[in-house]
Amino acid sequence: MIDNICSNSNDSSSSSTLPPSSVHQIAQTSKSNDLNEQCYCLKSRNLDEAELQCCVCARWFHKNCIDIDTGPTVRFMVTYQFFCKNCGQNRLESFSKKQASFHQLCLTALANLVYDNRPNRLFFSRERDIIPFIDKYWEALTCAPRRVKVTWHATVTRTLSREEVFVTKNENGENIYSLRDLSLEKIGPFNENFKTMTSSSSSKHALGESTSFINNFQNGSSSGMVKRGSKRKVNDSASQNFSSASSSNQFANSKKRGGPNDLSRLEKMVPTCFPLEHPFNKDGYRYYLVEPDPNSPLRQKFEETELWAGKPLPGHLYRIFLENKCALSLHDRAPQLKLSDDRMIVTGEKGYSMIRATHGVSHGMWYFEVTIQEKPDNSALRIGWAQKLANLQAPCGYDKFSYSWRSRKGTKFHDSIGKTYSKLIDAENSGYTQGDVLGFLIHLPLLEKSQLVPKSCKNMTLVKFKNHLYYEEKDNFSGEEKKLKPLTGSSIEFYKNGVSQGIAFCDIFKGTYYPCISIYKNATAAVNFGPNFKFPIDKENCKPISDLEFNSIVENSLSDLIYHVSNENTLDV
Repeated sequence: MIDNICSNSNDSSSSSTLPPSSVHQIAQTSKSNDLNEQCYCLKSRNLDEAELQCCVCARWFHKNCIDIDTGPTVRFMVTYQFFCKNCGQNRLESFSKKQASFHQLCLTALANLVYDNRPNRLFFSRERDIIPFIDKYWEALTCAPRRVKVTWHATVTRTLSREEVFVTKNENGENIYSLRDLSLEKIGPFNENFKTMTSSSSSKHALGESTSFINNFQNGSSSGMVKRGSKRKVNDSASQNFSSASSSNQFANSKKRGGPNDLSRLEKMVPTCFPLEHPFNKDGYRYYLVEPDPNSPLRQKFEETELWAGKPLPGHLYRIFLENKCALSLHDRAPQLKLSDDRMIVTGEKGYSMIRATHGVSHGMWYFEVTIQEKPDNSALRIGWAQKLANLQAPCGYDKFSYSWRSRKGTKFHDSIGKTYSKLIDAENSGYTQGDVLGFLIHLPLLEKSQLVPKSCKNMTLVKFKNHLYYEEKDNFSGEEKKLKPLTGSSIEFYKNGVSQGIAFCDIFKGTYYPCISIYKNATAAVNFGPNFKFPIDKENCKPISDLEFNSIVENSLSDLIYHVSNENTLDV
């Protein structure tokens, strides 16, 4: 079994006399009773079998206690993402294996060899032990395709020479290798990402026992975080010039050179949520948080080369980070709007300003609700649907990229033109006010295949902001406005407390539309993206916006795949 590796083929390798302290350290590592209860079974860790660490709660789970099929695994793996039942979406487990660098392959290989040969041997031969182990368990160690040529053996040699991770000694004219830190119970995906935080901790505070660093990571804090990887430095020119002075000042603070590990921290940091400190979409520029694309065919090659030192990072090695919950966007909003902690309630301030949702639709029939929680007498709201180019410092319906329904008199707006709408249904109470539950339905017929997948962002420029990477897109408002074409058969319909107010707009412009709220002064609105609505509507094939949580992952993955295939002969690192 791959999960229970016992290396019996190393008897011919050189052995070493171990100092008493090292023998004691290995002996302590083999004891599972020193660690707190971890798994569903509430039993302690067992280093004799493969275990997976949840990336949210940081608890360790025995492979035999996990329900989903993880495929082949080995002990001391570091390149995977696992969600336990308590932390996963819909309380379901999920597991995905990521591409491993040669540093990570060597780390896992040596950890297994040391553990299997405890307490008599610490050092192992590259040719007789380490390379055969990696070759034998390649599919379990990484999702990258197996190397056909043996040139990767030389890469292993260069990797093992890194003194901050591995120890080298010469015995009988041959270099043999071991791990500098023999606390094997610490090896895991978080230990790999937070080296500086674990190196100063004792084995009593192993990563499986403390989750404070996870909360810091999810809140966008990255102080003290160093990721082990290649030693390319961050390129100052990767952050391009910005047209506005405010944008330049914001990003200038993040362009300072860090230490030798600064670039690898940026390259491989995988966000778990949208960071609290982020650039806003404004001044003609839009920003998309990114994460490394594990499916990029050139990522392994990029990690092994030093040719990119001092050059901009290639955008095709990354992909847009997709949030796993539909909510109001942190960055795609006017900064003066106030969001609740769960990002489902928004409060206005001063003049009209707008916020969009995190997920948009380009085809199909979709529905969401908004409850007016507070509406002072001098306030107003315009709620509806908007494309990404709709002006955030204006009400929804201000330009050609948005359509809205106003609280005052129930007027509908598009391109700053207001027309009588819901007054035709209820002349005495034509608008909406505090306590009303509003429904917003959009129907976008699928007429072209281009509507199925979003446009890839992989050719955009990468910029750095507060220790995260973003795609930067410059808006071409006038150019995109000229390209707008009506989508035949499309429509927008509004509901008030479950009663349809009639079709508001027909044959709207083709594009991707996001749920949108714009507020004048101090009104407060709460969104409900489903699937449980206060006033569900009886429409065939109508879907709640919450279904986009899964759909967007599929569509964006397909878009990335098409980009890689279409540009197979032109992309390089």
